[in-house]
Amino acid sequence: MSHNTCISRRGAIASVSLAAASTAALAVGRAYGEEFADATPLLPTDAISFLYIDNAQLEAGSEQNVVVSLSQHSGVSAAVLTVQDEAGDEQTCTVSGVQDNALLFTYVPSGMGSCELACLQFKTNGAVYEISFSELDESYRSYTVVPAAAAFSNGEAANGPDLHVYTGDGGDGLAESASIEEAASVAIAAARRSRAVNPEKSGPLVIALDPGHVGASSGAVANGTSEVDATWKIAQFCKAELDMYENVTTVFTVTPNDRLGSSSELRERVQRALNQGADVLVSLHLNSTGLGIAYGAEVCAPHNSS
Repeated sequence: MSHNTCISRRGAIASVSLAAASTAALAVGRAYGEEFADATPLLPTDAISFLYIDNAQLEAGSEQNVVVSLSQHSGVSAAVLTVQDEAGDEQTCTVSGVQDNALLFTYVPSGMGSCELACLQFKTNGAVYEISFSELDESYRSYTVVPAAAAFSNGEAANGPDLHVYTGDGGDGLAESASIEEAASVAIAAARRSRAVNPEKSGPLVIALDPGHVGASSGAVANGTSEVDATWKIAQFCKAELDMYENVTTVFTVTPNDRLGSSSELRERVQRALNQGADVLVSLHLNSTGLGIAYGAEVCAPHNSS
């Protein structure tokens, strides 16, 4: 990815979608025949600066969006994305829109179960290229299609991560809510009670540093180091710096000597922060894209947030 370029995942889809109308006359690609015959193979780590799959899990019949940003090629006149499902059947998807060097593929998956991006073929300036995704980590090039009836069971996602929402009750307690809306109501009520009892909190500002994966797993691994080791070192450096400020107390949610439950890890981290009277919780992570070329800071925010 260029040092002067930052691509927003959702923004990439929105931007490319706006260009879809102007590319309606784009040549229809074929994964077979003369259109992409004698294509020059390219390595994904050299040719791709960004790969984004919109839905890690989706119901059968739902629409999937895939954005591929090319690092060295623009002016694409035709492109086809080939996807392979769990049964080994292939689906070819023609490009839906092009914006600069970003390609948008919008389609309804025809297969079920685990689906993987197999290859990308494209034409630009009279030359034809092909990129195989087989060298990329499977977790970065795959998604799962589930039956519509099984996509949600009792409010929880099937074959995917469960959503757990926790809120503080204004004291040292932590309660699980059934939905984000319910959690927001609980949190607002607790904040009002807290301000009513103690509108101006006395004592130092307590900052809880949460080193990602410490006490649970290794996290991302690359270049001879692991995310868990790096986040622990960063947390220690942060604590040393913050402890130099007056009226600031810094605590850890977890240390390498602790072990967190695999199913209760997030709850335990939040509860440990609450137990130590934290006013601020800072979670530290070092994420990986699987391409080995991403850099910079990542900020997570609600999709509909202004």
